[in-house]
Formats: sequence, C-alpha cells, structure tokens
Amino acid sequence: AFSSGIAARREMLGAVAAGVVALNSPLPALADWQGEPSRALKKYGSAVLALEGAVAKGDLAAIKPKLRKFTLLCGAWRFEPSDFRKFSAIADALIEGAENNQMDVVQAKY
Repeated sequence: AFSSGIAARREMLGAVAAGVVALNSPLPALADWQGEPSRALKKYGSAVLALEGAVAKGDLAAIKPKLRKFTLLCGAWRFEPSDFRKFSAIADALIEGAENNQMDVVQAKY
C-alpha cells in the first residue's frame, strides 16, 4: 500500500546473496590451471630427453624433425613468465643452432 524509497527485504537479500556468490567464486585465472603444464612437461620433456643420444652423437638428421618439441616443452612454464622467457631463450638458441647446422651450439644448449 505505502511505497517508500527503501528497497524491499527480498530485493536486499537477493543482492546480498549475489554479492556473496560473486566474491566467493574462484578467480578466472585459477580456472586456467587444469594440469596442462605437467602434461606438457611429461609429454614433451620425455620426447626431448629421448634425443639425448642423438645430441651426444651429433646426429642433426635425427634432431631436426623434433625441433618443435623444444618449443612445445616451454609451454610447461607459460604460467610463470620469468621461467618461460628463460627456457624459451634456450630453446630458441638450440633450434637456431640446429637449423644452421651448428652442432656445438645444440650440444651446449641441450
């Protein structure tokens, strides 16, 4: 009957409930962590480790087709920018050395 400018109790409780839900929900960045880094480390790390013999022998023919694995391995650190930059620089130098047939660079960076 009488209408005042004050919000009704039901509306107020609804607003409070919505606020509580919004504040207690996980942050969007936390949703990104679903095991991808550990999966990349296991999948591409084992592929890179399998090249150890070829690197020791200086077999560029065996290494060149697998260069993409070095880049993909760096994805294991994509949520940690400083580590990602460090490992990407190493992988980039290794890949460049392999593409330029510089086995000494590949062995040093491996």
